[in-house]
Amino acid sequence: MSTSLEGESPEDPMESVGSSELLAQQLAEARAELRALEQAVDELPQIFEAKFRQGVAAVMQSNRQLAAQQVQLRRAYAEALPPARSAARWVLPQWRIPVVPRQLSVGVAVGAVVLLAIGWGATVLMEHKPSRSRGPAPRSAQSIPVSDSQLILRASGTSWVEVQDLVSHETLLIGNLDAGEQRTVRMRRGLRIRSGRPDLLRVAIDGGPPAALGDIHGLGWRTVMPPRVGA
Repeated sequence: MSTSLEGESPEDPMESVGSSELLAQQLAEARAELRALEQAVDELPQIFEAKFRQGVAAVMQSNRQLAAQQVQLRRAYAEALPPARSAARWVLPQWRIPVVPRQLSVGVAVGAVVLLAIGWGATVLMEHKPSRSRGPAPRSAQSIPVSDSQLILRASGTSWVEVQDLVSHETLLIGNLDAGEQRTVRMRRGLRIRSGRPDLLRVAIDGGPPAALGDIHGLGWRTVMPPRVGA
């Protein structure tokens, strides 16, 4: 005989079977939920892609509607404006070169040659035609006698001066003359003088009366001839 402790109830085989079935059912339900979750996770990218496509389609539809409205506004604005004047077009005339007959062109060429020959002959005759002298020819620079006259330059203030031979343009004197300084230059066939202060420079020929070279603005060349050249 089996003995049992006091206060303990013997295990019911039917109760243990029921609990096992309950556990198995709960396990089956949990597995079903897990498969549903896995399936949902697998379908998430497709769901997101479908949602994204729907959003893009809505944006594109809105853009198309805006573009259509813009086209309609442009057409309405163009219809409301007065008709524009057509820009004037400048048409250049078409120049046509006339066709000259061959015989006429040969005749023109021959005529041109004849005219050139006549002009050349007239030029040669004019060059060889003796010219009538209306007076004595001017004397050349070499024919002018060399003078022994002296040009005296005296400065009343500091003045730059340059003296050149009138014929050869040889520089005979150049530099500054201080106040009271005097220089003498042979005149030869003539001289030309320029000074930075012509009003401060007085000139005299062969001890004659001195005279100012010019005013303060006369900075160009001045020609001085010896007295014997014109004799």
